[in-house]
Amino acid sequence: FCFTDQLDYELQNNVVKIYQEHMSWPMPTLKRYEIFYKNKEKYENIDILYYIDADMLINDTIGEEIIPNENGLLAVIHPGYFRDKIQTYERNPLSKAFVNYNHYVYHCGGVQGGYKEKYLEVCKTLMDNINEDMKNGIIAVWHDESHWNCYLINNPNSYKELDSSYCYPESWTLNLPKRIFALDKNHSEIRK
Repeated sequence: FCFTDQLDYELQNNVVKIYQEHMSWPMPTLKRYEIFYKNKEKYENIDILYYIDADMLINDTIGEEIIPNENGLLAVIHPGYFRDKIQTYERNPLSKAFVNYNHYVYHCGGVQGGYKEKYLEVCKTLMDNINEDMKNGIIAVWHDESHWNCYLINNPNSYKELDSSYCYPESWTLNLPKRIFALDKNHSEIRK
């Protein structure tokens, strides 16, 4: 599935294009879970759903290690945490993404997934939390990623964890295999 605001964008035959109205930054990321959830009827014959940012490049064979555990979800360690031990949780106690302490690990928002029913259940929860925050004039520090991390912290046995080789920044050097690249990009240009 490819969610896009480009009507004339050509895709390979095995990719389903789902048109999405253009939204100004940061709405595309904040509304991610809502978009997934509202299109749930399109995933009828799918067992496992994965989300991968459009600016990612699969660089190596991905095997059974990416299948979620019996609890249903898959999360990837954020490469910033792997390299620099960065932990930037949402600290506003009024936000539904609030985390009041440093957790042992921080997960990226750009690669995630799970068994369909479980992942859609999480999408609904995060959609509701984000919408409630927005109703109260709150946008979490790292948007959807803040909400994803809060959910994982509050549900520690709900996911299987993969290392940062599944979200490897293109121009970085980590002591990990380069399985999925997060391609270098000009953030200000793509957020116009």
